[in-house]
Amino acid sequence: AAGFGRVLVLSPFGGKSLQPVEWGTHLATQIDALRHGGSSVATVFPDSDAEHLFGVNAMDLSLRPAAAQAGYEQGRAQAATLKEL
Repeated sequence: AAGFGRVLVLSPFGGKSLQPVEWGTHLATQIDALRHGGSSVATVFPDSDAEHLFGVNAMDLSLRPAAAQAGYEQGRAQAATLKEL
């Protein structure tokens, strides 16, 4: 997304990385680089009501409908704020 003026990051796993920070793959590092390059960046993480649907449970197919519904509801709740981006 480098070089774009506006960047929306959807991060279902909360920006976590198993790699060392020095590798530059952590979400916070990448967002800092985008902002340093002049991009406006907004991030969306699962809210507290949906966190249990991700992480170790991310591959549980029985949770997919609930995860989709939670994402839809969170998106609707944040739409007004995000449209400013």
